[in-house]
Amino acid sequence: VRPLAAQLGFETREHPAADIIGLVGLIEANNRGGVVLIAGHSNTVPALIEAFGAGQVPPIEEAWEYDNLYIVTVEIAGRARVNKLKYGALSSPGDSS
Repeated sequence: VRPLAAQLGFETREHPAADIIGLVGLIEANNRGGVVLIAGHSNTVPALIEAFGAGQVPPIEEAWEYDNLYIVTVEIAGRARVNKLKYGALSSPGDSS
């Protein structure tokens, strides 16, 4: 994430994975109308999407699913929509890192 953030001129910050509601609150309070890049894991991304108000997404397979890109557009606090895209080589159950 850091190389992409540097190229785009974004500041990077780390946030405790257990504080999803706090992260959503910070983003909504400080980035209205802006673009935020969040890198997460299978145990945080679905909860973040839901906390932004975009509903539930299927669980992410931690062992092999690395090709998902979720774009969450917050319309108003508590209401958002999500688009799921794929990037890079497609992951499959036989893949592992």
